[in-house]
Amino acid sequence: MGETIWNQIRLRCQARNNLCLRALVSVIATVLICTVTPEQARANGDPSIEASVSLTTSSPTRASELTFRIQFREVVTGLDVADFDVTGFSDNGAGPGTTAQVTDVEPVLPAGPFPQFRITVGSGDLAEFSGQVGLGFSTGAEVLVGDQTRSPTVNPRANQAYIVDNTAPRVRSIVRQNPSTSQTNLTELVFRVAFDEAVEDVTTASFAVTGGSTAEVTGIDPVAGGLAYDVTVSGGNLDAYSGQVGLSVIIDTDSPIQDAVGNALASSALISDSEEFTIDTIGPRLGNVSRAPGSDAITNEDVVVF
Repeated sequence: MGETIWNQIRLRCQARNNLCLRALVSVIATVLICTVTPEQARANGDPSIEASVSLTTSSPTRASELTFRIQFREVVTGLDVADFDVTGFSDNGAGPGTTAQVTDVEPVLPAGPFPQFRITVGSGDLAEFSGQVGLGFSTGAEVLVGDQTRSPTVNPRANQAYIVDNTAPRVRSIVRQNPSTSQTNLTELVFRVAFDEAVEDVTTASFAVTGGSTAEVTGIDPVAGGLAYDVTVSGGNLDAYSGQVGLSVIIDTDSPIQDAVGNALASSALISDSEEFTIDTIGPRLGNVSRAPGSDAITNEDVVVF
């Protein structure tokens, strides 16, 4: 091991910059961390016992109940809900965390060489919360290792947290895509509908054509991984229609637009104004023909002006 470590130091120092000293310190610290056993820690007077925190289900999620897996390097007893704190912050990073609490501590492999416990977090505002939810040990938490009282801590290098998302997606904008100009006589129009996050389950039934035409939504193309969709409008009387053509998003309760974790688009997430096309399929017509002012109806002039 020693030869490998010093080879790492030598390679890092060959860069001949001021990172050499930090490389030395980093490698030595890594060796010390990796080679100190729980027994040696106790012999050195360290009363703590370190645990790793991992997730048992996928993240992001909108589940109203979360489970974590706690794993120790020694057999412990006396672990209960009072030994834990729920940690995290709101989705903008500035607000407080969830008010959820640890509701259950279940031994999974309590007597193995690496004992595990399943920790359940729920209640509080978790069903409406959006942000990060993690798990830590409370101040004053204690467990028993044999007949010794120890203070559990979380390994900062093995501390996973859930991203909880209970925020419904929103429509950012509906703009003209093709053509980009307002006035047109094209018989196929394309709108771009943008959302504030990637959404799925978007179909032609998710939109309605507004205005006086009988045109319909005939095509859907996702853009930027579902952050936007190009919506094609055509057919009906569009080839002979003159007037406004717009697009609106429909709230379909049976098959709603939703984000990756299942938050459905809400009516409050819609916008009331969007860009429209002005369709003009009427060609110019001759209005009236009249003599120029001051001209006589009867004349023998070689040139007449209308």
